[in-house]
Amino acid sequence: MVQIEDLKHTESSVEALVHGHDYTGALDVIDRALTTIHQMTGIHCVRAVGDKLLAYRSFIGVQMAARFTSVVTSPDWPFFDAAQKNNSTTQPPSSLAYQRLQLKQKETTEEMQQLMDALFRVDLVPDVMAKYRGHMTDEIKIVVKTVVSETIATSSTCDPAAPDVSSQLRALGSEEFLNCVQMIFEHLLVVLQRAMSVQTMLAHMYNVAAKSDDAVADTSEPRRDAPAAAAADWSPDSDTDASVHDEGVGSERLGEWQEKKKASKIIKELEDAIRKTCEFSQRSVSNLFGVRKEVQANYTMPQLRSLYDTTMAFVVQIEQSTGKTDYTLRGALFNQLKLFLEKYHQAQTTKLVSTLNHELWKNAEISAARHAALVDVATGKGVSLVLSHDQSVGADTAAPLKQLTLPTASFRVVWS
Repeated sequence: MVQIEDLKHTESSVEALVHGHDYTGALDVIDRALTTIHQMTGIHCVRAVGDKLLAYRSFIGVQMAARFTSVVTSPDWPFFDAAQKNNSTTQPPSSLAYQRLQLKQKETTEEMQQLMDALFRVDLVPDVMAKYRGHMTDEIKIVVKTVVSETIATSSTCDPAAPDVSSQLRALGSEEFLNCVQMIFEHLLVVLQRAMSVQTMLAHMYNVAAKSDDAVADTSEPRRDAPAAAAADWSPDSDTDASVHDEGVGSERLGEWQEKKKASKIIKELEDAIRKTCEFSQRSVSNLFGVRKEVQANYTMPQLRSLYDTTMAFVVQIEQSTGKTDYTLRGALFNQLKLFLEKYHQAQTTKLVSTLNHELWKNAEISAARHAALVDVATGKGVSLVLSHDQSVGADTAAPLKQLTLPTASFRVVWS
């Protein structure tokens, strides 16, 4: 009876904690109450209380998920980009701006730890990361669409009466499109660097090395968290160690193992979201290149070089941050260069043919010895020295020929 009375009071306590936005405390109370209800499965009157507590638990999960997305996508997210990192070395730690930033980062880290712990408890980490990735995808779509629309609207070469955006995009000049791409890359870097800073902060918070950190870390330096790494290698099945049979040590290691598994799952989910977001961002730009593929094939070499350098600078910066190589934009550039070379070769061939057609040619004769040597070359018998020695040709008494006759074709001999 005492437990039933406590459960009735639990409902009002949870309601008060939820209204006070103390979601972590509410989850603690709910989990303890649900454990008690599970032990009292035969009592019918506690079932309704359990259903209400589960409803509160779901509500808390939704609120925490929304708060997580709001925090990590906020424009006030306290992260450093490359320029700020360089400037931070010259900024004294005693400066007011530096202290405010440190305080903001500390508050954000504490809030993020509470959010991630709560989301893990309600088993919403995969769903939240999927929503977070969806939010970043929508943000990238908005960036590309907005920049392209503004570039087309301010362009002097686009026809407002064009039937679709693709036609207007193809009508952009090389400088206009280059500026458009540079602006897109600039905004995409802000989105992606913010996402990678979230990953870095969570990795440091849970003392887990992110893959991007491993890619740039010095492997010769010993890790400071060697005991934690050793604990991470332990699992509940590895009970061969004598110390594991000690109940206190075993429970402590079990707790560390569970925390490590939780942290690894969170970082893995976030890494997957960032990887897919980076792929989508590069795919969005490569689609623009695909629309203008034929136009850019007629670029001059300096114009194509500027576009290539700008794109590769973005690709390299992303790869250095993530520690992974992506071939989406690399493939788009390769296809663009291939088409450019094909067009360039075709144009040069056309120019050569036109030049030869407009040249004033005069008929000439070829000596019999030179004719025989050319036939030998054409049939694969080798090069005769007669071709490079006119003295022996002049000694030939045979009448000169007016055309070169090979086994498969005949050619007139001319000179200009």
